[in-house]
Amino acid sequence: MLKTTNSKNLTKPTTLGQTLTKKGKDIVDTINTRISYPKELNIRTFTRHENNIAYIIKNPKKSITASIKERDSAVKLGASGLIALTQKNSLELIDAGKTKIKPPQIIKETLNPGKNNIIIITFAPKKSTSELAGLAISLDLIKFNI
Repeated sequence: MLKTTNSKNLTKPTTLGQTLTKKGKDIVDTINTRISYPKELNIRTFTRHENNIAYIIKNPKKSITASIKERDSAVKLGASGLIALTQKNSLELIDAGKTKIKPPQIIKETLNPGKNNIIIITFAPKKSTSELAGLAISLDLIKFNI
């Protein structure tokens, strides 16, 4: 991994180890301003899983119309599934179809999303799997590439 980050000028070796370059710091800053830190939610009754991890994506460059593609991507990464929500006039599930499903109030209370933010909640048997799948989907939604 260090060879890759060094070759892309994201890190550089120092006498004390590795450090981020200006390009690497800019990338970290971009990610930190667009994607929230992972938040663990207790919504087991809603997802039927213990490890529910949520990310808020601010100003996504990609829109989600059905959340099926994102769910399938999360499953390929080892998660059991994904729920996508958006904050418009109220917190709404993306592509709930004609059925109005009200998400648990704890999601809005815990995350406090801004208008037009997207919330990605991934769930998996392992917490780390849920976190990584959610982060990968979030990076895709801001169209992040190195």
